[in-house]
This record gives sequence, structure tokens and C-alpha cells, in this order.
Amino acid sequence: MPALGGPPLMVWVDVEDGDHPLAWAVDAVLDRWTRQGLQFERLHYNRLPTLLTDPHSGHDWRLDELARRRAGAPLLLFSRLDDPLDYDGTLDWLAALTPWPRRALIDLNPLPDTARRAAGLAQRLELARLPRLPFTDDGLVAAAALLATGERRGPPPPPPNLPSVDMLRGPLARWLVCACCVPQPTWAQLEAIRVKLLADELPDARLVQHLLDINRTPNGAEPISSDGRTLWLPPAKVDKVLGADRRAFGGVSPLQRASLDLLIEQLDRARPEAGTLAEWRKRLRIACYELTLGKRAVEKVLAEFADSPVRDELERRLNQEDRVRLEAGAGGSGAAGEGAERRGAA
Repeated sequence: MPALGGPPLMVWVDVEDGDHPLAWAVDAVLDRWTRQGLQFERLHYNRLPTLLTDPHSGHDWRLDELARRRAGAPLLLFSRLDDPLDYDGTLDWLAALTPWPRRALIDLNPLPDTARRAAGLAQRLELARLPRLPFTDDGLVAAAALLATGERRGPPPPPPNLPSVDMLRGPLARWLVCACCVPQPTWAQLEAIRVKLLADELPDARLVQHLLDINRTPNGAEPISSDGRTLWLPPAKVDKVLGADRRAFGGVSPLQRASLDLLIEQLDRARPEAGTLAEWRKRLRIACYELTLGKRAVEKVLAEFADSPVRDELERRLNQEDRVRLEAGAGGSGAAGEGAERRGAA
């Protein structure tokens, strides 16, 4: 984005409940602008920009205070803005943006015209004179031109041309299997899995929106943890997905093995302080992944963590493995089943 002249650019980033699936991509764009020497003031908000926070200093700004102190600055918002009903059913804050006549919204949702989007969203944005542009290179260039002149020239760039869900049922199902191996992956882990194992089938990071949409809860909510940092799937669904995959392959599938190997590789790079809970959890996760891969014996894993602060977590993970085996039609036999017998006899 070129220098705009006048007051420094203001960038407002909607971090939703603390994080979301494309927050890392926004960070990458803003980091690139910083390296290129662009001066801008970055503020975060949680869904409604009535209170914004400086992520560096922690200082909070009320919207009316910003209107007095930063009026006239070019303003760029980054938000998924998936559905106004997710924002307390209101977009009244749009009317408070008049102190920034040069303004634009980068729509992080790569599927702007899906049925889930409220019919009045586009009209509300238009009435508020908040141009909506796609999260693409062309969209960012168009935003720069609009903020520099205050005028839009020509129609907005099109949204990214992504394959439909129906075209990607198989790859998305495989991505879900990989995700269930974690089983609450961070967005960085999901992206690493896509890049390492599924990039040919799923060539765009923004396809994570498809994964979210086909795994929405019965009430339509996205499968995202309360802090926004991970994909969240009900344990019963995780058991069912992994069990079906193992049933199809007669055991731990090559895809599950590749996923677990990748997770172990990632954990090996982590360096938590020795003796801390983080270090115990790292060891436990590696042990459980290697147990599933057949590289460790249950009795040795039980002995290693018998008096550890993660013993309860080990029990939960072994119980999950037992449930997956039942879903796969293997009964309670095998490594985890033997572990259940040993735990019951203890």
C-alpha cells in the first residue's frame, strides 16, 4: 500500500473473540507494510468497534474519543463481518464513522455472497458509505487508491475465485480428519496441515471458511473455541470422524499417520522450560501421538506419567483413543484397549 499523505493511516482489526481463522493473514499483510515503511496506527476491536485497543500499549480508546482526536485520518477496517446477527443484531456503529470520510472495509470472508449473509448487509454498508473490498491483492490496491482520493473509481475487484464446497468435499473431509488428530488445532496448525499435506487439493488458505461452514453447530454457529484461537469440534464428532477413517483403512490411515508425524515435528521444535506444565504437556502429546502410531507401549506411557501433573489429561486421551477404536469397529482391543484394562485393574 503506498503512502497516503496527510494524517497517518488508521487500521482497525476486528479480532472477534480474541483470534479468528484469518487473523494471521492480516498480521502478515500489516507486517509487510511495516517493513515497507508505511506509517499507520493499528487498533484492535472485538466485533463491535465501540471500544478499540492499542495492541502494543494496551491503551483503550472509546470510539467517540477517537472521533475527536483522529478525525480526518484515512481509515481501513479488516473484518470477517460474517453475519450482522453475530454482532448483537446491529450495525449501528456504522453511523459513527462519519469523522473519517476516507474509509474502506477489507472483507476477510472469501465468500461474501453466501446465503448466510444477511440480505441487508450490503445495503447497510452502502448507506454508511463504507466501501467493501475483498481480501486480495487487487482489493488492497483498490483500498489504497480509495483512501488516497476518497473516491472509488469503477466497480470493486471481484472476491477470490475459490472452488465451491461441492467441488472440495473429499479434500475438506481429509482436512477434517487431520484436524481431529490434534483434536483442537490452532489456526496455525490447521494452515500447516494444509500446506504440508493437502496443498495440491486445497491451494488457498482462505478455504478454511469452507471447513468452518460445513462443520457449523446445529444453531448455525461456527466451530470456533470461545477465545477464538482454535477449531472446536464436539468430542463425539472427533471420535466418529477418526473412527470412520480407521474403519475405511483397517487401522490408522496414512493420512492420520502423516498428520501425527507433522504434529510431533512441530512439538519437537517447541522449547518450554524444563519441569513446567507446558513441558509436561509437550511430552504427553508426543507420547500419545506415538502411542497411536504404535511407537510406544501403553504400560510405559502410564508409568512415565503416573505421578505427573498431566495424569488426568493422559486418562482423557486414552479414553478418547478407546472410543475411536470402538467407532472403528475394533472394540477395546489393541494398545488403547489394553491400556483401559490396565487402568481398570490399577
